[in-house]
Amino acid sequence: MNLLICAAEVREIAFASALESLTDDMIPSAKIEIAQQKFLCPVFNTLFPKLFETEYASFVTDYIKPALAYYVRYELLNDLSTTIGASGIGQSHTEYTSAPAELRIQRMRTEARHTADLWIDQAVAYVEAHPDDFPTYDPRLNLRHQQLLRGGVIL
Repeated sequence: MNLLICAAEVREIAFASALESLTDDMIPSAKIEIAQQKFLCPVFNTLFPKLFETEYASFVTDYIKPALAYYVRYELLNDLSTTIGASGIGQSHTEYTSAPAELRIQRMRTEARHTADLWIDQAVAYVEAHPDDFPTYDPRLNLRHQQLLRGGVIL
C-alpha cells in the first residue's frame, strides 16, 4: 500500500522531543499502513485513494500528515515501551532509564489519540466546507458522523 507519510515525518511531527533517540527503523511502515487503514479510510472513504494525487498534496501536508503522525504515535507507544525476546515480553531498562508506568503510557496514548482526532476533525471540517474541491468525498460514509458515544459505549 502507498503511504501518506514516511517514518522521518512521523518522527518530526509526533516525536519531536525524541528525535535524537528514535530512529526511522523504529517506526515500521506496517504501523503507518495500519494507522491509515484504521483511522483515515473510515473517515475519508471514497476520497482516501485520491489523497495520494498531487492535486491534494497541500491538504495532505496541512491536515492529514499531522493527524496520521499522531495516530502512528498512538499505535507505537506500547511497542516502544516493551521488548519482545526469547524470554518473553519485558520492559526496557538501562543504566540511565527505565520503562514508564502503565498509567503513563496510557496517558501518552490518550493524548496522542486526542491530538490526532483534533487534526482529523479539522480536516473533515475543511473538506466539508469546500465540497467543490473534494467531489469524491461523501459525508454520509464518514464513520465519525455515524458514531454516537454514550458513557464510553459506541451506539
